[in-house]
Amino acid sequence: MAYVFPAVVTLGVVGIFFVRQIAEDTEESLAAEEEEEKLGEVFVRAGKVYIFVMALIFLGAGFKPLIDTYLLKLPSQILFWVNMVSAILDNATLAAAEIGVKVLTERVAPELEVMIRVHIERT
Repeated sequence: MAYVFPAVVTLGVVGIFFVRQIAEDTEESLAAEEEEEKLGEVFVRAGKVYIFVMALIFLGAGFKPLIDTYLLKLPSQILFWVNMVSAILDNATLAAAEIGVKVLTERVAPELEVMIRVHIERT
C-alpha cells in the first residue's frame, strides 16, 4: 500500500502537463449561474443528506435477515445475474429521473445529485 500515495501524486503532477483547456469547453463548463447560498440552506441540505443515508442504513439492516436467510445460500452465478438486473433497473430509474429533470429541473436536481453520489459511494 506504500506505493499508492506516491503513484496518485505522480499521476496528478503528470496530468497537469497533459491537460489542455479548449476555449469552448471552458465556456460551456463555466456557464452555470452563480447563486449565493444561505447558511441555513446548507444546513437543511446537509440534514436531508444525513436522513437519506440514515434511511439507507436502516433499510439495509431491515433486509439483513432476508439476505442472510435466502441470498447467501444462492450460487455466485445467480447472484451475478441478480446484481446485473439490479444495475439495469437502477440505470432505468436514473434515466426516468433525467427525463423528469427536464420538466422539474430546480426541484429534482439536488435530490437526484444526492442519490447519484450515494450510489457511487456504495459501489
